[in-house]
Amino acid sequence: MIANRHRGMTLIELILAVAITAVVGMAVVAMLSAVDYGTNSSRDLRELVVRSKTLTERINDLVHQADEVLAVGEDYIVLWVRDVENLDGDTVYRHELRHLAHDSNTNELHLYIAADTSPNTTYDATADFSNLLATEQSRRLARGVASWQVELDPAEPADARLVTYRLALTVGGLQESIISSAALRNR
Repeated sequence: MIANRHRGMTLIELILAVAITAVVGMAVVAMLSAVDYGTNSSRDLRELVVRSKTLTERINDLVHQADEVLAVGEDYIVLWVRDVENLDGDTVYRHELRHLAHDSNTNELHLYIAADTSPNTTYDATADFSNLLATEQSRRLARGVASWQVELDPAEPADARLVTYRLALTVGGLQESIISSAALRNR
């Protein structure tokens, strides 16, 4: 009679099987991690490109609508968008002001526009406009703005015809430096 011997796995075979399974598992985890990183990087890059194009268009539109720069500083610019009735005058109405400012605490770029409750408030074109609208309600134009600089050509605000701005926009781990210029209306 032939003996029926069932043979089980030895300890060495069992350790070898566990090791192979662990190596395959680590390879799968590494591959999934790389795919996730690539997907996130692509998404961040797309978002960065869209946000930079949108922000550039918004700022250029604001500058194109303005007739004059009333004040400029390290992190702000005040634009004068004259009404049709006020094209020749030097009286600045509060609702004609556009104040673009960078908030370095939140890394946001804000647009301040006077509320409709003050349409008859007027200023002389030589007034100090640097902080005039800072108390007004603002609209956030962009988040993730690490830096913002404005230069005028020529350098004197009342004579400026061209506004050049530099900003650094960040999304995720990516950062893009943007340099753009826009001409003022009627200049």
